[in-house]
Amino acid sequence: MTDDVRRNRTLKILCAVLALALVAALAGVVLLWRDRADDHAREDAGIAAEKAARSAVTRMTTYDYRTVNDDFAWVKDAGTAAFQGYFAKVSKDAIAFIKTVKASATGTIKDSAFVVEDDEHVRVLVFVDQKITSKDQKNSKTDLPRVTLHMVLQDGHWLVDQVGINDLLTG
Repeated sequence: MTDDVRRNRTLKILCAVLALALVAALAGVVLLWRDRADDHAREDAGIAAEKAARSAVTRMTTYDYRTVNDDFAWVKDAGTAAFQGYFAKVSKDAIAFIKTVKASATGTIKDSAFVVEDDEHVRVLVFVDQKITSKDQKNSKTDLPRVTLHMVLQDGHWLVDQVGINDLLTG
C-alpha cells in the first residue's frame, strides 16, 4: 500500500469517527434538552397545582355560620367528583356544628410546598393559620392546620382529589 492510499484510508476512518462523535454529542444535547424541558413542565405543573391548592385551602378554612352552605360550595369547582362526594358526606355534620355554635373562621396561608408525582398528580402541603370565633368563646382561638392536598389535573384544571389535615391547636 502506498502512503497516499494509507493517508486516504486514515483520513476516511478519522472522518467517520468524527462524524460518529458529532452524532453522539448531538444526541446527548437533544436528550439533555428534553430532560430540561420535562423538568420545566413538571415545575410548571407543580406551580399551577400549588396555586389551585392554596386557593382551595383558603376557601376551605374561611367560613361564617350565616353563609356556611355557600362558603362550602367551593368544592363544586375545586374538587374532583370523588372528592365532592366525600366532602358532601363529611361536611353535613360540620355545617350543623358551625351553625349551632355560630362559628366563623378566617384561614390565612402562611406557606406551601409541592411534590410533583407525574404530569397529572401533585401533592401540596399548605401551612394555614385559621382564626376561629364562636358565640361561646370570649376570645378567638387559632388553629394551625397543615393541609396535604392530592391534586389531579382534569380537563386542564387542577382539582382537589384528597385532603389530609394535621391540626395544631394553639388557643
